[in-house]
Amino acid sequence: MNTVSSHFRYTLSELQALLNKFGKRHFDRDGTNPILYFNVLMLSLQFELAIEFLLQHEVYFSDAIHFAIALAYYGLINIVDIDSITSGPSYILFLEFQPQIDYNRLVLDFARSLPESMKIDTVHYLFLLNLQTLYTATSSDEINVLKQKQLCIDMLVKTLYDFRDYSLFLGDVMRDGTKQKGFLDKYAELLGIDSEEKAVRAVTKRLADKSRDEGRLSDSVMLYNLSGNYNTVLSVLAKQLGNELFSKIHGKVELQAQSSMLDNGAASKARFNRRKSQRQSNIGVASGTEPNEAQEILGLVLDHYANSESIASKLDPKNVDTCQTLLVLLDFANEYISSYYEQALATIAKSNLFPIGYLILAYQHNIAPQSDGMNISVGNGGDGGSVDALEAANIAENLRDIDESILKSFPDILLATMDTIAKLYTGYKSSPFNDYRQAGSSDGKTANGYSSGAGSNKQPSMVLLKKMSKNMVIFAGMCQFRMPPDVFAKLNRIDTFIN
Repeated sequence: MNTVSSHFRYTLSELQALLNKFGKRHFDRDGTNPILYFNVLMLSLQFELAIEFLLQHEVYFSDAIHFAIALAYYGLINIVDIDSITSGPSYILFLEFQPQIDYNRLVLDFARSLPESMKIDTVHYLFLLNLQTLYTATSSDEINVLKQKQLCIDMLVKTLYDFRDYSLFLGDVMRDGTKQKGFLDKYAELLGIDSEEKAVRAVTKRLADKSRDEGRLSDSVMLYNLSGNYNTVLSVLAKQLGNELFSKIHGKVELQAQSSMLDNGAASKARFNRRKSQRQSNIGVASGTEPNEAQEILGLVLDHYANSESIASKLDPKNVDTCQTLLVLLDFANEYISSYYEQALATIAKSNLFPIGYLILAYQHNIAPQSDGMNISVGNGGDGGSVDALEAANIAENLRDIDESILKSFPDILLATMDTIAKLYTGYKSSPFNDYRQAGSSDGKTANGYSSGAGSNKQPSMVLLKKMSKNMVIFAGMCQFRMPPDVFAKLNRIDTFIN
């Protein structure tokens, strides 16, 4: 058997060292043909150095990227660890004299350089961050494989969030409830998640969370709905509406409540007449009474969900009740702040938060008390002359489970309701007319913007308002959650003023 003399043995590393000794100047003296030296490095299997050399020439930047991608696909280049990041013009690191390419930064920089008109191409390049051949199949690389997958999803979420073209990439839900697939549905398997549907839902959920946190309300609602998180849609809208309700009503009640007790009859009469005149000339309606974005979206969402049996069956009734109550309370707040007290009283009855619903019903229909001026048989058939303690206790008990979006505004709503009662009572008391709600109105509208029923004298309405006031005070004492201590003092002052 012939043996080769050690003198004639020539290794690949020795060939690479020799070529590197000659350097690029030897192969391209005037710098006009960089491809030649690139080929030399490629043919000598110095792939990382070849890519780094080509990247130094801007005209070949795109070629260098695609060579790196192809080599990475076949597992022929060493890449920088995901936790290590290069900076500056160089995309290469040396670890124990072995070159490594910062593949992730290379792909991300190229994807970011693409114009907005190439959205789909940008996402295609992001999928390349999750090439299965970037790491070996050894157990030591399992963590890096997971990190690489997470990086791919993170960058995909960030890019789609910036593009904001969700129907293109994520699809849409049709009117009949069917899902129209988007771009991501076709290529979801490239994310390395168990199923395409699971992958798309995961990305959509991430986008929805990010939109929610960044204040993109309409986007977050659309995305949660698209991902099938219908209860989350309601929770997001409830939180938003709860914040808006608190912002609208908090701090607005105290001045109103104080004025209701300090006004004398003449001032109250003048104030109500002035508001009546303003409304007749379309002046003085608060600008905030128009439904805002969140209210409009929630109204549409609730209607859509109610008409879809498949969705309605998945909803938590508590979430639905919370949203419906918030819509009522926002209407009440708008009407109260705009001094539409008749309408505000009718609206608050719809919330079922206070044990005065049957009294408001009697008030609206001008149901007069019996001859003793105390007993009213209406609503629940009970004795209207005394506080319905059982109803008050039941409502107070139910409030223990009330959503935080309502709870934080509850003291203000309580005071606003009490103040509404006081304002109406003051109006009746100071009015020289027999029926305050019809006084001076030729079109059936009242000074408070509410159309009254059959004519009656003002005494029954004042009695009913007194009963409402008393019920509110006793109910407040039954509430189990903490309220500011001054709330009870204010309620008692108003009740004393009325009764």
